[in-house]
This record gives sequence, C-alpha cells and structure tokens, in this order.
Amino acid sequence: MVDRRTFLTAAGLVSVGSMAGCLGDEDGDIPDVETTDGPAEFAVYGASVSDDESVTVDSDTTIDIVIGNRGGEPGEPDVEAVIDSLESESAPQRSASLSTVEEEVESGGTVTLTTETVDFEYAGRYAVTASDASDGLLPVDDDADAEIEVGPIRAEAGGTQEVVEDLRFTVEDVSFEQGLHYDITESTGGLFGGSRDRVAVESTLSDQTLVFVNVSVENAGSSGLTVGTENFTFADESALTSLSGTAFGDLRDIESSPIEGVSVNPGSRINGWILFRANKNEVSDAEIGYHRDSRSAPKDAIWELDIGDVGFPEFEFVSMDVPDQREEGFQEFEFTIANVGDAVGTFRGELEWREGDSADWERRLEGNETLSARIPAGEEATITQGSENDELDSTYDYRLNPFGATFTIGPSE
Repeated sequence: MVDRRTFLTAAGLVSVGSMAGCLGDEDGDIPDVETTDGPAEFAVYGASVSDDESVTVDSDTTIDIVIGNRGGEPGEPDVEAVIDSLESESAPQRSASLSTVEEEVESGGTVTLTTETVDFEYAGRYAVTASDASDGLLPVDDDADAEIEVGPIRAEAGGTQEVVEDLRFTVEDVSFEQGLHYDITESTGGLFGGSRDRVAVESTLSDQTLVFVNVSVENAGSSGLTVGTENFTFADESALTSLSGTAFGDLRDIESSPIEGVSVNPGSRINGWILFRANKNEVSDAEIGYHRDSRSAPKDAIWELDIGDVGFPEFEFVSMDVPDQREEGFQEFEFTIANVGDAVGTFRGELEWREGDSADWERRLEGNETLSARIPAGEEATITQGSENDELDSTYDYRLNPFGATFTIGPSE
C-alpha cells in the first residue's frame, strides 16, 4: 500500500483550482457543480491518469478522481475508487483505496483524490467512479470525462514480450506462400473400407496470401507450459490452427514446425511459426497482435512489423497436354502454369479424379507432390502428373486445383 496523501478542500486556505491534479474543462477550470438543498451529496466530475502520461498493460500508475459536492451542506466523502473495463469481459471490476480528505468539501466544491498504485492486465477503455461506505456507486456527472485509456504493450520485430504469464514471445520475421501441400489419408470406400495416403493442396484466393510468422517462445516459469496461438492476429486476421481440418504437422516443404499446442519445458526455448490467411493489400501495414481476452476486445500486445511494399506471385493456368483415351500403363499429364504476379513464388497443385458420372470429387491421384514449381515473375513452367489404371473400359474425369481445370479421358477403343 502506498502512503495516503491529504488534500485541501475548497474550504481550505488554498483554492481548489490551484491544486495539482484538479480537473475541470479543457482550460483547467473548476467543474461547475450544480447544488441542491439538503445534506452533502457527492458525484464524480472527472478522472485521469495522475501524471497525464499514457498508461499501458502491465505498468503501474495512479488515477486522479474529481469528487464534487452537489448537496447544500458541507461534507466529507468516504469513498474508494471503482475501475471497470468497458471493452474486456475478462477484466474484473476492481477497487482501489483513495487519498484521505481531512476537511469537509463545501457545497458546490470539488476535491481531487488519488488512487493507490494500480496496474492493468487488459488494454482498452475503463470507466472510473467511486463507491461510498454503503457500497453504492457515486453518480457520474453528465459532462464528466471519467474514462481512462490503457494501451497495449508494444515491440518491434525482434522484440520480446510476455503476453502469457511466463511465456515470452519474440517475433523473428514473416514470410508468404500462395499454396501449401499437406499429407492426408482418404477413404477408399467399398464394402470393406480401407484408406490410402495422398497429398492435397491448400490454396488462397487471388487477393489473399498465407502468412508464416516465425517466432521463438521461452518458458521463464518453473513448470511446463503449452503454447496456444488462437489469440494472435495478423492484420486483424485470426491465426489458423489447422488447414481444412488437417493438423499442421502434415504440411510439406516447410522447414520449421508450428508452435500451436507445443509444450515448452521450464527454462527452455522453442522456435516455430504461426500461420495466418490475410488480404495482400493489408500486409504492408500489418502488425502482430495478441488478445488476452477474446479477439473482439482490444489487442493487449502489439509487434509493429514495418513490412512495407511486398510483391506477390499470382499463378494462372495456361494449357494442358493430356490423352483423350485410356491406354495400358502409366499415362502422363502435362500442365503449363504462368506467374503473372510481380514476385517469384512456388506453385503447388493437386489432381482429383472421379469415375464416370459420379457427382463427387473425393479422390486424389497418387503423386500430387510433383505438381510443384518455383516460377519467377513473368515466366511459365510445365509440371507433370499422371495416372496408371487397368480399367480400360471406363471413363475418368480429372480436375486440376486450385484452378478447377477439368479434362476427361475416355475408355480405350
């Protein structure tokens, strides 16, 4: 508990308007307190951070509260501060002791009281009032500015912040992909069931990109902790925790690992990535945010990235060279893909197939991992895939994703 301070009231030798911390209008005037007959009646006429500087999450501060006497008789307020978040459901309402008043406040007078040191776990706007000895909240004057703003903690890329107790996150860098290959196990169907391993693709719309935020996480506590990423945002987009219901551990061609759900031993550090899907036009000004409350509440921690202008690849389907009829053995399919964007990138695709007039595209060809090519901006690449099927009297449809380009191979004549 900090030392409690004593303040003079309007009835003292020093006028209220000259007291440090006394709040009025923008010109520093004393608030206009309209009075009524009867005993002393107190209300809140303003609140602000004591040093007039900004306050951030996890930092200490004190708050000045202006109390006015609306009643017709002098009185001495016996109150404590009440601070309530207006934006975070997780932030508890809290009370704080106030400095004492040794002389009565005259009718129409005001006094500025200061809280003990308080800190805030959640960012956003807070309403500040006071409660009297009977635990009733004082009214807040209609013209009073009785809110304070708590800002997020901030760091630049490379900076470390403890956004979860004992877990210290450092944002290292950011990279982008337009599509990702991942391993899946799909059902073979039939009377006896069964399954097979295949490779599928996760792609983006032309105006979107997949964002890998590479981070390191240190456990500064004394017990093991599990990392969760669901409360991180990039350009206000939520972190992905899976791809089409598939675990991140099945991703291909990505050197490091996801940190979602990873356990960190005491005193240990891990490296990995958090994945997002974001609009390309939001990337240059993007920041990483962390919400201790829900993502509808303000960010409690921010990493300012300063990404600037970024070029992206953009892939278009050009042509295909495929057979018309089924033949014995392996048949090769060729596809030409163009990068019409303004940066080099890796194209990744997949082939689905169905037999005859089946309505569903539920099967993928073996070998989809070969549908990949690093293509410079303004250039084309030819990629190959193929099929081997002994049922020469059947018709098969194929679809190349992410373009949705289809072709049909008829039965052998």
